[in-house]
Amino acid sequence: MRTGLALFVCVLILAGCTAGVERQPVTSVATATSFPTPVATLPVLPTPLPTRVPAPTTVPTLAPTAVPTLPAVSTPEARGNWMIERVDTPKLFADMGSRSLALDANGRPHIAYGEGFLYYAWHDGSQWQIETVDSAGSVGEYTSLALDAAGRPHISYYDANNEDLKYAYLDGSSWQIETVDSAGSVGEYTSLALDAAGRPHRGRGP
Repeated sequence: MRTGLALFVCVLILAGCTAGVERQPVTSVATATSFPTPVATLPVLPTPLPTRVPAPTTVPTLAPTAVPTLPAVSTPEARGNWMIERVDTPKLFADMGSRSLALDANGRPHIAYGEGFLYYAWHDGSQWQIETVDSAGSVGEYTSLALDAAGRPHISYYDANNEDLKYAYLDGSSWQIETVDSAGSVGEYTSLALDAAGRPHRGRGP
């Protein structure tokens, strides 16, 4: 009992002593002693890093391909120049039909053509000669020209006014004209050929 009373008195005395003491603010905190943290040592890489070289690849050698040799192109001097002429001028054709050309034994051109009329032109060696073969009107389209052994012209052609197939030939002095076929609408896209005796054979379109 006395021991307990003495301990209580000591506690009160200690409390009284501390009650009169002014508390001072803490100005610093003791820093704990730092210990180094062990760091794992990394292997030192060589500088520069080695380059990885891929294994060499064998490329197959391709056989050369033969290139065909193209034929030489003739120069304008070698093949000559184009000669262009106006055959029939100043006639105007609103809708000229097919023209037909033939060469005679001397290589001179003969042409059958037309729209309103049927015309025949040929070159005599120095200039063009032009004749009106048929002036019936609306004739001269779809012409086909052939020359006989004597060089005389034969022409098949279309009569658009009557929708007929017509045939004209030069008998040596004048033109002879015939209507070959008038059954329905015929005479377009006509074609003419002469046999060995000079007789005409004609084909026609629809």
